Amino acid sequence: MLYDLKWERPTLDDLLTVERLIVWLETQDPETRYSIGSAHTCLIGQFCAAHGVADPPYIVPPVFGMIAMFDIPWTFGAALDRAKALRDAGCR
Repeated sequence: MLYDLKWERPTLDDLLTVERLIVWLETQDPETRYSIGSAHTCLIGQFCAAHGVADPPYIVPPVFGMIAMFDIPWTFGAALDRAKALRDAGCR
């Protein structure tokens, strides 16, 4: 059987964790702003695309919404700070 690159990709359940989001956010320019108006340019859409998920899911863990949308500024650096604070508070 031929090797398929999709075998290496994490499932959405494995991908959508605060810890994985933090690891990815640490590689982004903290000053870069993201949009919350489009599924493909929002923080979650960009995170999913970077991990090989072409169409981001419409339903994500609530903590992702808290990180991505419920506070400003909408920059990768601010999202990283929110993600770390929520992780430290016990959110997964």
